Amino acid sequence: MPAGTSLLTSEAIDQLENMIYLPMSLTILDRNANLAVINKAIENEHRDLTLTHLFINQHRIKMVDEGNDSDFTEYHFIIGAEPYNRRYMNFRLRNRSEELLCIYLNK
Repeated sequence: MPAGTSLLTSEAIDQLENMIYLPMSLTILDRNANLAVINKAIENEHRDLTLTHLFINQHRIKMVDEGNDSDFTEYHFIIGAEPYNRRYMNFRLRNRSEELLCIYLNK
């Protein structure tokens, strides 16, 4: 790989973040799956999560949840042989999951 070339593209980051956020919002939707709108949102999120899994597998990307403290959750990504660590503020994880809920419920 040429020096300075990163495998952590914006598309890879988007897909990796889907692996974080979509399961969180799916958990919330699964708990409240008594309405047709929620069932449709669950179906759409499962479809998008399946596409995310396909992307992750096709690009041989690994993601490990390294745990959290009261403020941050850390994830370790491996793309090819290149490791990346990313920390997400817990309130950002919660807010982005809520944003996704709104998006999927309004589709």
